[in-house]
Amino acid sequence: GTSSFGNVRDRMPVATSLERLGTRVKVLSLTKTIVGESEIDLSGVEQLVEKCQTRCISDLLTFLPKYLASSSTLREVLDKIDTDFDNLTANKRASGLDVAGQWLTGSYARPRRFEIAASLNRIRSLDVRMAETQQDRKEVPGAATGDERSGW
Repeated sequence: GTSSFGNVRDRMPVATSLERLGTRVKVLSLTKTIVGESEIDLSGVEQLVEKCQTRCISDLLTFLPKYLASSSTLREVLDKIDTDFDNLTANKRASGLDVAGQWLTGSYARPRRFEIAASLNRIRSLDVRMAETQQDRKEVPGAATGDERSGW
């Protein structure tokens, strides 16, 4: 039979909790990195296969507050990162994977959005809010009824 999880809420990382990390990055291995003062264990992120992916994710974590300024949910942030990674315009300071770092390094390998999200989840100091669902807004006059389903 089929069952339902009920209302699934989008996660909304709080930018200030990431800003506290700082910008210092040290990649120790494929599965261990230090961002600011936080050591992040990525041993459970099995799809990482190159240390360059870990470097890209680590540098990207220091830039996530800028993405959170224009996007509210984690899904929107990951969509924006994917768009920036795909954009290879020479007119910008950085394009493609180089948007992840402060400098143009050429030493990144592209991580999937799932590994970026998994790495973000491993930051102990991360604060997250939950977005309202349409069911939450059901009682608000003029709001959606909760019967609509959002597309992926």
